[in-house]
Amino acid sequence: TRFVDAVVLSSKRPLLLLAKDPMMAVLCVYTGLILGIVYMFFVAFPLIYREKVYHFTAAETACCYLGILVGTLLMTATSPRIQKRYAARVQANNNVSVPEYRFEALFYGSILCPVGLMIFAWTTYPHVHWIGSVIGNAIFGAGAAYIFAGILGYTVDAYRLYAASGMAANSFVRSIMSGVLPL
Repeated sequence: TRFVDAVVLSSKRPLLLLAKDPMMAVLCVYTGLILGIVYMFFVAFPLIYREKVYHFTAAETACCYLGILVGTLLMTATSPRIQKRYAARVQANNNVSVPEYRFEALFYGSILCPVGLMIFAWTTYPHVHWIGSVIGNAIFGAGAAYIFAGILGYTVDAYRLYAASGMAANSFVRSIMSGVLPL
């Protein structure tokens, strides 16, 4: 019975976090929206690059996904710098960590994602070179990676003892939204 109680509690806690903590709910929905948009790219790319606008081959269409990868890789190159600024903020605060210090990456992502989406949307026309939309994908990819880094870092810092439950809540909402949005 102890095992069953532990399983029930472990299953219930992420849902309670979502229901009773508005910050957790908002952050989970935000990461779900971003991941849903990433998955919508997977649906839109063949339509845009192969069928409707640019008439690429299957291999050329597949190469357009590299924009998101390049953006993510560029973001990871800046992660050590963000981590150093986080450590400096903690040190300036008498070595007391505040979970909101992790939001620096989220700030960058919240700017880059809409900018990348706007570039993508404004450049998917036959008379505009295809590299414009791939650059938009790269900017969006960097922004998405920043958002995930900021929100997941905050979740671990804010819910230390219950970090696994916070991550489970985020994964639950993210998975549902990313599965439903492309439909």
